[in-house]
Amino acid sequence: MKIATPPAPSSQRRRNSAEHAKVLDGIDFNKFKPAKHFSQDNADILGRLSSGSYCDPEDQQAHLPSSVRFTFLDSKNNASLGIPAADSGTQVTLIETKKALLVAARGTTPPWNQENSDDSEWKDFETDMVAVPVTNYDHSGKVHKGFKDGADGIWDQLKPHLQSALKTHKAIHMAGHSLGGAIALLLADRMVFETGAIPESVIRLGAPDTGWAEQARHLEAVGIAQRCYDFKNCTDPVPGILKGSVEAGKEIYFNRHGLADISGGDHKLDKTLGAGGDIYHGHPDPTHRHACLAYNALISSRDNTAVLKQVEN
Repeated sequence: MKIATPPAPSSQRRRNSAEHAKVLDGIDFNKFKPAKHFSQDNADILGRLSSGSYCDPEDQQAHLPSSVRFTFLDSKNNASLGIPAADSGTQVTLIETKKALLVAARGTTPPWNQENSDDSEWKDFETDMVAVPVTNYDHSGKVHKGFKDGADGIWDQLKPHLQSALKTHKAIHMAGHSLGGAIALLLADRMVFETGAIPESVIRLGAPDTGWAEQARHLEAVGIAQRCYDFKNCTDPVPGILKGSVEAGKEIYFNRHGLADISGGDHKLDKTLGAGGDIYHGHPDPTHRHACLAYNALISSRDNTAVLKQVEN
């Protein structure tokens, strides 16, 4: 049996921004199909942009081709731009091609920041997970307040870019890893609420759900869930960390061998065996499967092409 091998578990945490930005090297945007809701190439590109969004903007731009337009949004600039929304710590990378606008929301604080040790990085994410339900945009359900605040903190900067893309008939695709995946989904929700347009896709890597049953039904009703694809890597605990939440979208699960599985179910046996194998190989902390670079490797693996081809639409 073929096994898709991810990079060393702690590789992301040993890298700095400039080194990590190499994930953007060699992206062929000619392979991106704007009209498709899902393809392996699209998911690979959006996933790599999601990983790259953790890097400083100058490092991102240095590794992107000159054929695309790069824009970096940061909620810390809200006040200087005259935007009343509070700084939510949200950063978003925008890539504009001739036919598409790609939106990648950054996850939790990059692990190479000096003030953010490995332990504090995870504690920071745990704090993000303290769920306070608040009303969603059309008042049809409840969502996680921290995630919604993250999306709202960058919305006023992002909206003009979305409007420009819609006006010029460019396809809009959103993505994010971890917390960034939750923010991307809520940005898509607000986009539908305020513009009436639905992104062509929302690609989420190791991302938690944004709300509960009513929110899942809402995302289904407005058409976002049908274009949302949730990648989950075996024992990665983050996708299931919001207690009582309900998933909205198509799950693409990577088993303990790194192979894609779209059969559904809770995968309890595989997760149990995966956890045991991780402990045996010296990786007792399940968060090592949460690394964005691991997701990038699994999404791009040719061993997963046949299964991902079944999802293509």
